[in-house]
Amino acid sequence: MKNLLKISIFAIIILVAQIIFAQSSGQITGKVTDAANGEELIGANVIVDGTTLGAAVDVDGNYLIRNVPAGTYKLRFSFVGYAAKIVNNVVVAADEQIVKIDVILKEETIVGEEIVVEATAILNSENALLQQQCKAATIGDAMAAEQIKRAPDATTGDALRRVTGVSIVDNKFVYVRGTSERYNNTLLNGAQLSSTEPDKKAYAFDTLPSNLLENTVISKSFTPDLPGNFSGGLVQINTIDFPEKLTIRLSTTAAYNTASTASDFSTYEGSKWDALGFDDGTRELPRAVNGQKVISHDFRPFIKSFAFR
Repeated sequence: MKNLLKISIFAIIILVAQIIFAQSSGQITGKVTDAANGEELIGANVIVDGTTLGAAVDVDGNYLIRNVPAGTYKLRFSFVGYAAKIVNNVVVAADEQIVKIDVILKEETIVGEEIVVEATAILNSENALLQQQCKAATIGDAMAAEQIKRAPDATTGDALRRVTGVSIVDNKFVYVRGTSERYNNTLLNGAQLSSTEPDKKAYAFDTLPSNLLENTVISKSFTPDLPGNFSGGLVQINTIDFPEKLTIRLSTTAAYNTASTASDFSTYEGSKWDALGFDDGTRELPRAVNGQKVISHDFRPFIKSFAFR
């Protein structure tokens, strides 16, 4: 009985405290909308400045702040992308008074620091060139560095053999669609190349190593951005950019001849420096040869000199 009496007294005290607190507090409610179109700004924040009280706008655009002690407050309304708004002198009286404050927010353009994003297009892959061909307004073929690396081509002329519709004559001159070199033109990084031959209009593609190529595009029709002085094709050579750091490339080649490699053959004893291209005196003329010039077919002076020595 004593415990029951204590619990009853405690509950009565809490109830009385709630009634007293309710009579000394009020509520703030209202609606937050967009100034441009009048739509509800769902999720906007409403904070009673200087307190921990606040609320968020619901799906209907309304907010409700309960149990605000009696007094004069300042409300702060904010939402992402909108200018914040402050409402001063909001008076809350006792006896569960409801204060209604409707607010309209205006959009605000957020100006930050300029951010520059730079990127370089990757044009040395087959996928990049295929996409470029799909969007191109001309008929043509292309070859990327990714494809060139898979083949043992030393020069640009050797690499161009693998392009459809291109033939290489004398291992250096390009024939596009069967037309000779005089009807074709060549661009190197967008600049027109002059002829390497003194007696005809042609560029020798064996002068440019294939490992310097990023891609090669051969256009077979005209567009306003291309030179119009070709009727067969326009070979556009694009080289790789300068590397950001030092790079070294090494390559080796080997050959095998079934008629001579690893087979015995007649020879003579040479110099010990033959591997370096020098002679140590093994091949010097014999002392019997005095260096006298033999005129015509008269070998008698030479024989006489040799015999007496």
